[in-house]
Amino acid sequence: MVRYTSTMSSAMSAIINTNEVILYLRKSQDKRGQVYSIEGQRDYLVDFCNRNELVVTNEYADVASGMDDERPAFIEACKE
Repeated sequence: MVRYTSTMSSAMSAIINTNEVILYLRKSQDKRGQVYSIEGQRDYLVDFCNRNELVVTNEYADVASGMDDERPAFIEACKE
């Protein structure tokens, strides 16, 4: 069972009540089995955001393995 503190509740309310989002897109350097290109991911997510009245405020993209913790765009996205 997870118990939420008032601080956690306030933080979650701030997250839930916003309609602003960032997009993080990644394509593996390993092309095998990679179905969606960066452009395909962007198209899908922008459509999702439009249908759900979400505003994209920034976008980040990497072409790197998900196993690589030093992905520049991922690091920048986490700072937001």
